[in-house]
Amino acid sequence: MNRYDNKIIAIIFFSFSFHWVMAQDDLPAEEVQVIKNFQARLADANKLGYNAALPNADTSSFRYQYSLDPKVLDVDYLPPTIRPLAVKTQKLPPGYKGFIKAGYGYPSTPFGQFAYQYVNDQLNLGIDARHLSSNNTSQLENQRFMDNDINLNGTYFTDNELAINGKVGLSLDNYHYYGYDADSTLSFESSDVLRRFNTVDLGVNLFNGNNNDANFNYFAGFEAYRHGDNLAARETGFLIHLGASKWIAGKHPLSLELKTDFTNYKDTTTYKLHNFNLLPSFTFHSSAFRLKVGVNIASHNDEYFFFPDAELAVAIAGNQFIAFGGAEGDLHKNNFRSLTTTNPFLDNRINSIRNTKMSHYYGGLKGNVSIFNYEFKGGYKQVENLALFTPKQEVPVKYDILYDDGNIIYAQGTLIVNPTDQFEVFFGIQKNLFNLDNFEEHWGLPSLEANAGVTYKGLEDKLKVKIEAYLMDKIPHFIEGGELVESNALFDINAGADYFFTEQVGVFAQLNNLSSTKYRRWHQYPTLGINAIGGFMVRF
Repeated sequence: MNRYDNKIIAIIFFSFSFHWVMAQDDLPAEEVQVIKNFQARLADANKLGYNAALPNADTSSFRYQYSLDPKVLDVDYLPPTIRPLAVKTQKLPPGYKGFIKAGYGYPSTPFGQFAYQYVNDQLNLGIDARHLSSNNTSQLENQRFMDNDINLNGTYFTDNELAINGKVGLSLDNYHYYGYDADSTLSFESSDVLRRFNTVDLGVNLFNGNNNDANFNYFAGFEAYRHGDNLAARETGFLIHLGASKWIAGKHPLSLELKTDFTNYKDTTTYKLHNFNLLPSFTFHSSAFRLKVGVNIASHNDEYFFFPDAELAVAIAGNQFIAFGGAEGDLHKNNFRSLTTTNPFLDNRINSIRNTKMSHYYGGLKGNVSIFNYEFKGGYKQVENLALFTPKQEVPVKYDILYDDGNIIYAQGTLIVNPTDQFEVFFGIQKNLFNLDNFEEHWGLPSLEANAGVTYKGLEDKLKVKIEAYLMDKIPHFIEGGELVESNALFDINAGADYFFTEQVGVFAQLNNLSSTKYRRWHQYPTLGINAIGGFMVRF
């Protein structure tokens, strides 16, 4: 027993004794006798020795393997705020979804145009309709025409990168064979010399509406049309066009295109004109030059043609002076639609439709120096089956097609000057030198064309005035039987103005052929003299 235990026993003993003493009520307080004083004595304690020691360290190793299921976390965050540098900005003109333009003119010229565009994040729909006609029979018998066009187009962007574009077009155009001597006793009813063309276009195209991680662009589409007249001539066309481009380093496209173009023409006979094209190319861009290298492999009637498709542009002094040159070629169709678009007075029976085989080599200089934008270009063309127009010896005059081989040397230039924000001056000219194998002249084709003009915008862009002059040299015509005739030269001056009273409502006026030139682009078919048109405009 240790010292601590002895103390506890003593405390218990005294506590019990005190309680026992207090319990003796019969003892007299004055007669308490102390027999012996108690003195507690504790024995010496024995000290126990204990030597503590740490256990041996556990040197064994364990490998633990944890398995966590993957999980995509949706993190909501605010897009960063991009603060552009403080630059002076110009006020942009207000945007409008649609407009209406209508008017009337002399001689008897009604005009109307309507356009509307609907746009949201995924859909873009548009419509454009136009009517223009003129009737000058009071001055020259059957000199009248009518042009009606309506076009619908739309593009839908899907949630992924694919986009779909579609278009539908309808054109109804009336012309009249008024090419006969009005001073003679000849006279024709309007219905007897009417030439009406109707054209329907349809197209669908699939393409990548957004850039993808692979830097790969692609498209695939087709176009179809039907072009005919009221004289039993019909033509149908179908084009399949595929293409893809791989952008290397984001700026060098490696491209491949494939085109299959079918044409079927039928009147009293049937002609077919089917072309095939394969166009691989690579374009390299740098800060100092751009180089395109490619080839156009064309095929027709199981015959193959290889044309170059190359161009080099070198920045001599930034955008101020850029030298360029190249070589290209293709088979250009002379079908019923393209020929009657150029010359609506063709005979209702054409002798054939052919390809014009053309190789083109060119070079020039272009750029932007201060207030001047310019391009000067010259070149050489080798042609086979160049389409020429010749009038037939009949009344009214109708045209036929002749074909010839040869070469063309040309020079052209354009210049645009912006001395102030309100003024723009422009000038353009092209000169062709023909050297044909069989014919002495370039029947029905111009050799010199030029135009110049000035545009002014004022009154906070409410007013726009434009004056333009147009020049074309004499055109030679070869009449069956060997007679050579030339048209007179054309010098035409036009002036027009637009003015908006409010942001949405305005008026317009146009004066044409102020020089009153009776120009004959086609033999025995003079153009209108002075003519004018005016009306109102509404945009919304």
